[in-house]
Amino acid sequence: MEKYFDSHLHITMKSQFSLQDDPTNPWSTITFSDISEGLSFLHRCLGKAMFEKTFVSQSSPDQLLNSNYQLAMVALFYPDKGLLKAIEQKTVFMNLLEKKQGTGFGKILSFRRFHELINEKNPIDVVRNDLELLKMEDPKGRKYQLLKKKVDFDPDKNNTLNLAFTVEGLHCLASDLKGDQLANGADKTIRNLDALLEDYPIKIVSINITHIDNSNQIFCNQAYAMDGMRASGFREVELRPIGDGLTNEGKKIIKALEERGILTDTKHMSVVARKEFYKWRKTEGITSPIVCSHGGLTGIWFDQSDERFTDYILESRKIGEHQRFRLGKPIKYKKGKVYDQIGFNASTINLFNEDIKEIFDSDGLLGISLDQRVLGYSGVFKTGTGHVTNNVLTGSAGIWNGINWVTDTDFVSLAECKDSGFQSNRPHGYAWRNCVDADALDKMVNKNINNVREIHFLHFAFHILHCMILGRQWDSQNGVEKVLCHMLCIGSDYDGMIESILTSKDSTQIHLLRRKFVQDFPGILKDNKVELPKNLSIEKVANRIFFENGRDFVLKRLV
Repeated sequence: MEKYFDSHLHITMKSQFSLQDDPTNPWSTITFSDISEGLSFLHRCLGKAMFEKTFVSQSSPDQLLNSNYQLAMVALFYPDKGLLKAIEQKTVFMNLLEKKQGTGFGKILSFRRFHELINEKNPIDVVRNDLELLKMEDPKGRKYQLLKKKVDFDPDKNNTLNLAFTVEGLHCLASDLKGDQLANGADKTIRNLDALLEDYPIKIVSINITHIDNSNQIFCNQAYAMDGMRASGFREVELRPIGDGLTNEGKKIIKALEERGILTDTKHMSVVARKEFYKWRKTEGITSPIVCSHGGLTGIWFDQSDERFTDYILESRKIGEHQRFRLGKPIKYKKGKVYDQIGFNASTINLFNEDIKEIFDSDGLLGISLDQRVLGYSGVFKTGTGHVTNNVLTGSAGIWNGINWVTDTDFVSLAECKDSGFQSNRPHGYAWRNCVDADALDKMVNKNINNVREIHFLHFAFHILHCMILGRQWDSQNGVEKVLCHMLCIGSDYDGMIESILTSKDSTQIHLLRRKFVQDFPGILKDNKVELPKNLSIEKVANRIFFENGRDFVLKRLV
């Protein structure tokens, strides 16, 4: 039976929102029937599609062991206050939580616990609680193995889930917050980290410097990550980035992490912060691996002479402290004559080719997210009057007139828009011919509903294909082998409020994604005139990406 690894998933997040004097056991998979008392209300206040999509991407330990996951990097996490406040503004949702106190629903989604989290002055206590929740016993007698040393890892030990850890945002390590303070400075943050590592026998492999709100501005600016909430009617203005790059406090804490053998995870850093991070690493002589634990690709270069981010900006508008960009979706690859509208998400939270090169050169790890939005899929829906959803932009002048594009919306701080990568002599939308056509995608999706599942898979497969092509460009077939046999793994972000791809909606379906990859990827390579290195079979490649690359990377980080 095939084995699996994941570089980023959550196994305690749902438990954190339950009553903490009687918490939900992380081993348990929460089902729709468990929250049936409030299900219709949740559909109304959060939107049926949004709620159900984000609810199903679970990764309970029960699911993981049943699916033969042998090792996972688990996120220790305190929910960003900006996120909690955006949810709190949905009055109908908060009224539901208050009304359902004392019910089974109210135990799983606790009104009292929500307010405890939003008012928390010691986020690190929530992280500690993540680890305390893991002490709850599995009714079936299975165990966790918290990895600290290489000898702790026993590949033949049955009914055991091996765990290493990440921290999703430095705000998670804060304590004694005063007033509107959201994070501590570098010195106090690292003291809190040291105390955590002294109290718990765990290995933290990597840490995200920032996350989805402005809590971590003291360290670096974040990329915009909440367009799904914006499109669903949430007020997410406070989740839009306002900072500028990597700060001195950020550099200070990265040095401290390096001294402790903890890697920097670039996911959620703004593109300007990432650029500054790479440049600063070189001046400091830092050569440790770079991690992006759960990322997607833009499919393009940020500021090369023959391709720029600005080439895919179809609309730009200043709104408050931000520049709002509506981005075309770059088409790079096709499958057959039908699937010719598979585009990447060019938003700056995703990795540009320059980012992939830095991970490649550092012998780092890139976990491919299984969030359909991150991978680049956007649905297109029309009403009977021909009106399209707000992810479609219609050209209204010159050669663009009457053309409909599928778009992603990105917000970049005005301070970072001064970076050279946002400047160009070419007009915005220079690459419009290479972007997904909304009408063509609409026909493809609505012609056969099964096409959506296929399109989701192709987004995933084209991410791997794109890395292979870059690896070949950088170091011929050796570069392709390095990408496939060392760099790439699965970083699903299951249970992290994602809209997972239909090919693998939760961790119980990961084998379906692997099986389809083995069956269909050779044909995709043929269609795009790319070959596997002669010493690699497709089964070997699947073993490396779905398990061995991640396993080997983590074990190298253990003493």
